[in-house]
Amino acid sequence: MKQSLLFLFTLIVLQATAQIKQESLVGDWKLYLKDKTSFEFLRLNADGTGLKCFGQTINGKDTLFLNHITTLLITKWKAGKGKLIIESKNNLSFKINPEYKFTLLDSDKMKLEGENLIFYLYPSVLNKKEFQRSVIYERANKIPKGYGVNTLTCITLERSLFLFRPIDTTMQFADYKGFDDLIPHIVSCNDGFEYVQKYRDPPYSLMIPASINKWSFGFGNKMFYISFDSDDRDTSETSIVIYYDFDNEMKDYYFSQIGKGAEKKDIVRVNDMDIYKTINWQGKYEGKIFLKNFIVVAYYTKNKKLRETLQKSITSFKYK
Repeated sequence: MKQSLLFLFTLIVLQATAQIKQESLVGDWKLYLKDKTSFEFLRLNADGTGLKCFGQTINGKDTLFLNHITTLLITKWKAGKGKLIIESKNNLSFKINPEYKFTLLDSDKMKLEGENLIFYLYPSVLNKKEFQRSVIYERANKIPKGYGVNTLTCITLERSLFLFRPIDTTMQFADYKGFDDLIPHIVSCNDGFEYVQKYRDPPYSLMIPASINKWSFGFGNKMFYISFDSDDRDTSETSIVIYYDFDNEMKDYYFSQIGKGAEKKDIVRVNDMDIYKTINWQGKYEGKIFLKNFIVVAYYTKNKKLRETLQKSITSFKYK
């Protein structure tokens, strides 16, 4: 009889302990990324439902990217024996592993190891290994204030971004006005990507062919670019692109490919700058220069005869 009572008491204690641990996980959890604006988000509700997604803090308010492919609508979650089981409804083309190893680092921090999706990487069965990583969440209500960014006019709406000054009939100067801080002007374009917390973008100028009379923008994770493009009817499909490679990912990848022998090292020196040349996957002649301030300037063209002009163009880049 005593043994039965002892066993029952032990079982009750274990169940109560498990219940306390489960209840201690209820609430909103966040991990802010390096830019202190983008975050990974986890919501665990007391009824076993929840949400796992990404978001950003803009103008003092959180936006959750609920319609993004990486969003998991948690239908059931359960904690126990160092594991967190997260069953979810999602739009993935493969079954994500619901089992995560979790560790409470303290009462307000939790480490979650398992298949944690990445916002900028489209999820598929081919890149599942990339998602095997750990995330250290912090209780959202314990995170100090000061995160996020206050946005300004989206850069795509800036009509006076460049001033064009003719040099002769073939070339012109493109003068860029610059910003004290570029980040509020690209975060406000609502693309959801991670950048850096602050980036001073001084005015600069470069020479471009007179035949180029339009520009466009591109956004990516830790990257932004401005592209000067030839007319759609121009069969050379010529572009001069200024990349803001905020985390040096483009630069590091390019030189790692050269180091592995996957990319041929072909350099020409113009205006005391090294231009790294290649022919890209589109069959275009390509050249890049890697500058300070995380800037990469490149040209692309199908017209072999334009290479020398474009090399002089990208090496004319200078801050005012």
